Amino acid sequence: MKCPFCGELGDKVVDSRESREGDVIRRRRQCLNDTCRKRFTSYERIDEIPYMVVKKDGTRERFERQKLIGGLLKACEKRPVKVADIEEIADLAEQLLLEKPEREKFLKKIIHQVAHHYDYVLIDLPPSVSLLTINGLMAADEMIIPVQCEYYGLEGLSQILETVDMVNHNLGHNLRIAGALLTMYDSREHLSREVSKSLRKHFVGHVYDVEIPRAVALAEAPSFGKPICFHDPHSPGARAYERLAKELIQQERIRES
Repeated sequence: MKCPFCGELGDKVVDSRESREGDVIRRRRQCLNDTCRKRFTSYERIDEIPYMVVKKDGTRERFERQKLIGGLLKACEKRPVKVADIEEIADLAEQLLLEKPEREKFLKKIIHQVAHHYDYVLIDLPPSVSLLTINGLMAADEMIIPVQCEYYGLEGLSQILETVDMVNHNLGHNLRIAGALLTMYDSREHLSREVSKSLRKHFVGHVYDVEIPRAVALAEAPSFGKPICFHDPHSPGARAYERLAKELIQQERIRES
């Protein structure tokens, strides 16, 4: 630190003390310039970096607990979810931001608060491996692996299987693979047919019968903020997902029988 008397940049700390609040540190320093050697005091304050939230339009704003609670209340206004449960979810979200121990289990704890209201809870995860992805895998009992009917689709499948194996072995989880789901399928394309054939050959009995087609309605539904069953319920994509739901239910009935 620069000496206020002679301008020398070299100094040594001879004493340090924290304030009662713990947010300011007072340091006594001595100039190392042989012709000066004077002492001076510096005060250092710890500035906390606010947690920022990235919104849908890409803008950022400071994380506020009350805004989170307000959003959850609006999302659950037609659901039998208690305010106390929503407040606990907000607490868990804050702990996740603070990177508390067992942060990979926060989503599991959040879902546990509301899971009894539903028959099924579906968790949609990004393809990249991150803390959010690990949270989703830890919160799930089974995993549906979507496989695009494209050149690198099968390569991505092997990477996902490695991630599942890592979660089960390193984090003590027991995540099961429910099955692989072919997506963006176009029966007119040779590549789609080849990916489907190869996947069903190498994973016999672990690929769903239904194939989710490449469809305009599926691509545009997210821009309207609606699931396909509300955006265009009679489209081929919506009918395909309806068949998938029936297949999942049948799969569970067979397992329980």
